Amino acid sequence: LFVVSYNMSDVRNFVCLVRIAPRADALILLITFFLTIFADLVVAVNVGVVLAILQFMRKMVSSVDIHAISHKEIEAAIQKDMERHPEIMVYTIEGPLFFGAVNAFERSLAHISKDPVCLILRLDNVPFVDLTGLKMLNEVIRNLQRRGILVYLCEANPQVRRHMYKAGIFKTLGRPHVWRKFASAMEKCHQELCLNPGKKSEKNKKTNAACLTWKKQR
Repeated sequence: LFVVSYNMSDVRNFVCLVRIAPRADALILLITFFLTIFADLVVAVNVGVVLAILQFMRKMVSSVDIHAISHKEIEAAIQKDMERHPEIMVYTIEGPLFFGAVNAFERSLAHISKDPVCLILRLDNVPFVDLTGLKMLNEVIRNLQRRGILVYLCEANPQVRRHMYKAGIFKTLGRPHVWRKFASAMEKCHQELCLNPGKKSEKNKKTNAACLTWKKQR
């Protein structure tokens, strides 16, 4: 029986997995292994599954990144040279918006030190959202609106866009603030600045200059 058990255990493959696997994954494997021996197979499987889920969630949270993109990245995205405009900020969200990423998202957007006139959120790298993520996004948008910032969303995939519609985000923003293409959102921001140049009175000259540049480029 011991020989049969040894052959079934595949010791070489087990040792190899422990050596090459990431430390957290190897630890989950060892915990499951020892629980199988000293406790019960059912307990070991349940504990192993729970630990694997927690480890997966930790990796997903660490994969979420929210950051502002540079002027060169903006020009590369719209494939056109444009005047640098300090009153338009563009943030890109990379990774899933779910309950585990709420804190990282709120820290990145709620503490924008310098309020722009327009803020564009690019969602092209957001594969999915959950209910908590949608609620948090709605609250952040409302907080930014209370600060007088015009918020625009763009490049969300059909599934994310459908969930945002059901969650009432389109109602919070209004249809003119949701775009499928980043270039369209940028054009809308320039139009807004041209139509309302007095939103930031201390920067009217820059706003008017950018407006004239945008009209020439069109």
